[in-house]
Amino acid sequence: MDFLKKSILYFKKPKVIIVAINKEKSPAKIIFEVLKPRFKIQKLYEKMPDILNLVNTEIFIIETDFKNDEFLKEMKIFLKNSQLPVLVVAYIEIVDFLQENIRTLALEIPPYGSLVLNFDEKIIREIDKITNLKSFSFGFSERADFMASDIIETDGSINFKLNYKGNSVPIWLNKVSDRDEIYNALSAICVGMLLGLNIVEMSDSLKNSPSNAPIV
Repeated sequence: MDFLKKSILYFKKPKVIIVAINKEKSPAKIIFEVLKPRFKIQKLYEKMPDILNLVNTEIFIIETDFKNDEFLKEMKIFLKNSQLPVLVVAYIEIVDFLQENIRTLALEIPPYGSLVLNFDEKIIREIDKITNLKSFSFGFSERADFMASDIIETDGSINFKLNYKGNSVPIWLNKVSDRDEIYNALSAICVGMLLGLNIVEMSDSLKNSPSNAPIV
C-alpha cells in the first residue's frame, strides 16, 4: 500500500467489513443491501479501494477467500486504520491453511473491532475463543445470539422468525430458494446491529430487497 493511501486511511479511518467467502457462498451482497439505505458503502472482491473511494466512502465490504497472502498483508493495514473493523465468517473451507489465515487475521483486529460468526459451525464459532473481541453469533442453535426459527419456504421465498434477547421479529426473504440465505440474512443483521441499525428497519430492507440488486 503506497504512502498516500496509508495517509488517507490514517486520517479518514473508514469502517471495514471483511467477509470470508467459500466458493459461491458469501453474505456480502445481502449485507450491502441492508446497509446501503443508511451509509455510503462500497463492495469489493479481494481489492483495496482506490484513493477516490477512500475519500468518499463510509463503509467498505471486502470479500476474500483468504488464499492471497499479499492481499491479506494489505488487509491487516486496513484493519488497523479502521474505526470499526468487523470480520464476518458464515462459511469456511475445510483446509488447514485457510482456517489458519482466518484466525491470524482475527488476531490482527484491534480491540475495538468485532466478529460475526456462524455458531452452527464449530470451526467458525471457536474463532471467538482466540480473541477478546466483541462478537455476535448467528444460526439455528438456541445458543446463538441471533437465532432463526419457525422457517417456512414457499414459492422461492423464505419466512422465518429472528430471535434475539427475548424478542422475536418476522423476516421475509424474497426470490431465494436456498437455506444458506438465512445465514446470509442473519449475518447482515448482526453487522447492522453493530452499526446501530434496528432489527425492524433491517427486516424491511430484507423484505424489499430484490435478489438481483446491482452491487457497485
